[in-house]
Amino acid sequence: MRFDFDLSAPDATLAACEAAISAQIGAAEITTAELARRHGEVALVDLRTNAEQVVSMIPGAVAVADDATPDRVRRLLAGQGHGQSDIVIYCAVGLRSARLVARWRAGDVAAYSLRGGIFRWRLEGRPLDGPTPHAVHPFDARWGRLLAAGC
Repeated sequence: MRFDFDLSAPDATLAACEAAISAQIGAAEITTAELARRHGEVALVDLRTNAEQVVSMIPGAVAVADDATPDRVRRLLAGQGHGQSDIVIYCAVGLRSARLVARWRAGDVAAYSLRGGIFRWRLEGRPLDGPTPHAVHPFDARWGRLLAAGC
């Protein structure tokens, strides 16, 4: 799925990126506020790279590769005691997770992408686990501008 968003535009904010992801990918989403309310009730999956995950993660998340199949993720989550919980998938800003959720939902798997990803979670001051619980890996310098620009 192609994604068209100009990270170098002066008005390139996380909110603008979130709106573009929603409009262009159209995946089922959950907000950070809803995830905070439902934390512990949903199975939380971190889709970011290992380099991103070692900096920090949302508490309770399990790491998976971006080519993970629904069956593989369900087995992993069952081993973590999540059984048939709703699945919330996140990445840095929500693009990778939205793409995966769109593919999975096309196959009738109930999963949700975290709108704004870990960037939004961190910018709202929500808790993180890891060696740097006050920082998030910026993915790269271009995407990191969205963290620096704020919401």
